[in-house]
Amino acid sequence: MDDEKFERARAFIIGQRAKFEINNAKAPKRFDRTNALIRKIDQQIYKTNKKISSLKNALLTLASSARSNRQAIKALKRRGKQTDARLRKIAKRVKAPNESHNRRKN
Repeated sequence: MDDEKFERARAFIIGQRAKFEINNAKAPKRFDRTNALIRKIDQQIYKTNKKISSLKNALLTLASSARSNRQAIKALKRRGKQTDARLRKIAKRVKAPNESHNRRKN
């Protein structure tokens, strides 16, 4: 290897070493920034989990309310049918005497 190639290889090695040292010096700052980003993401995940939990509770409450409403509607329909049946019976009783009364007049 001649002197010129040696000097170029030496200059390359020195340049690479300088880059490494610069990057090595920047590493703590990058590490700190990365940790700060990780902490921020952790906080966002925590908040998101809380919101998901609240949403889950709201959905469960809504489902329970819907179930109760369906049961109440069924009960109202049942009572409505019972009331309709009673009103039909009353209407028949009221109608029956009137019909017999009308027949007597004719």
